[in-house]
Amino acid sequence: MERMLNYKNLRLISLQLPEGYIREINRLVKSGEYPTRSEFIRQAVRLLLLKYHRKMNKYKNRMMYA
Repeated sequence: MERMLNYKNLRLISLQLPEGYIREINRLVKSGEYPTRSEFIRQAVRLLLLKYHRKMNKYKNRMMYA
């Protein structure tokens, strides 16, 4: 696992998750895979945004040649 970065300009948000998700996140934190639940959620959002942007770039590139 990469080490936790020193984030600046963090904003607090509130979210609700199913109990099963929370149990699994807690298990991963307890096992040392992630330092905190917040870091797990930041990483999940980061990966989803990266996936989204890659998908959108592929779509844009295809449209250029249509």
